[in-house]
Amino acid sequence: MTTDDTPAPTADEIVAGQWQWLLAAGPEHVRPDVVRAAYANPRLRGLFTGLSHGVLFFSLSTESPYTLVGGTVYYLENDRYFVRGAPVTSSLGETDSLKEAFALLAANIPDDAGPVVAGPGKRG
Repeated sequence: MTTDDTPAPTADEIVAGQWQWLLAAGPEHVRPDVVRAAYANPRLRGLFTGLSHGVLFFSLSTESPYTLVGGTVYYLENDRYFVRGAPVTSSLGETDSLKEAFALLAANIPDDAGPVVAGPGKRG
């Protein structure tokens, strides 16, 4: 039996690595302008972000089940965006830019949310 003395990555390291992967991911995974706009928001940059069907989600945990916060941003048309809150049944509104959409999403994350934990979270 072998042992591995390498320490497990911290939540901050996992979050940073996930963002780097998303920033480098091609358009077949997610629109690069969406990732850049989300990453530009300091509140969102500190969260774990995952990807589902080309849409970013934000979590306080780095593994499933994720502890979702904030919501998601969807492209409508004519450079407008729909911001859905968490839980997914709530609507936060529509915006004219990705920057505004992610600012709206970030503004709806409770101030006491966090920190991100390495590992699975809780649903709800």
